[in-house]
Amino acid sequence: MERQILVPLDGSSLAEAAIPHAVLLARATDSTLHLMRTVTLVSNMSVMTWPVPAPAQFEHWMEDLYMEARQYLSGVAAQVRTTDLAVETTVVDGNPVESILALVASVPAIREIVMASHGRHGMERWLFGSVADKVIQALAAPVLVVPVHGHEEAEQNSTINLNHTYTTIVVPLDGSAFAEQALEPARRLAARCEATLVLLSIVPFFDTISLGASGMVPQWTGTDQQRVRQSVAAYLETTAQRVATGRVPVRTRVIDGPPATMIAATATEEHADLIVMATHGRSGLSRLWLGSVATRVLQNTDLPVLLLPAEETRERGR
Repeated sequence: MERQILVPLDGSSLAEAAIPHAVLLARATDSTLHLMRTVTLVSNMSVMTWPVPAPAQFEHWMEDLYMEARQYLSGVAAQVRTTDLAVETTVVDGNPVESILALVASVPAIREIVMASHGRHGMERWLFGSVADKVIQALAAPVLVVPVHGHEEAEQNSTINLNHTYTTIVVPLDGSAFAEQALEPARRLAARCEATLVLLSIVPFFDTISLGASGMVPQWTGTDQQRVRQSVAAYLETTAQRVATGRVPVRTRVIDGPPATMIAATATEEHADLIVMATHGRSGLSRLWLGSVATRVLQNTDLPVLLLPAEETRERGR
């Protein structure tokens, strides 16, 4: 069965910001790109008329919207095919989130979703921010989220940059087998792009942990913090030796502070192009950034984030 990557679009150049990343991922995974656009009549009506239009007029409007959507996707697909990738297109009507979930459920070949976090909100656009959030929450599949907040929309019909690449990829780790499930996908992508991997671990401040967990006066000392840092650094070095190859150089970083904030800040400091992280790990201090922290990373970074749902697995040594 062919492998596919789904790219939801809404006709805006903001949403199209996801396409270069999807092309790169498709090349790395030998996948077909599947472009989709959802048509919603109510969101495309610029003026509510009275009396209510006849059913025949609604049908005519829908036909026009479908034709416009098909033409739009055809134009985007033509650009993407210049990269020698296979491309499929789908136009559906209805709620954007439900349409995405339904398409993923009906096409088993779809393995990943790549989408912008925001599109232009208005009568002719559906909001990508909430759509991306709901898709991430509902799907147990990898989602690459491309933040576009704060960007100006380019002119329509502009040429999409299909020569995008990654030079530095950050992979947050916490020492668990859950988090390490992000390593192999990140390594394959880095090998394809000849990028450097930065393995990152965040050591939360012990006084913050103790106060937040028990409300008691912290008993941790600077020596305890340093001991943990040394242990984490040794773990990262061992992991780096296991992952590194001639084509994939690896660096390690150990940082103190709040996990979500420091993951985003360190990725920016490293001039990273992508953050790859596992999500939905177990709760507890040792799983601090699996799950809810991934959401906060998205809120704190302007970088693309590839979220990989972690599967249940036995921890090493257990």
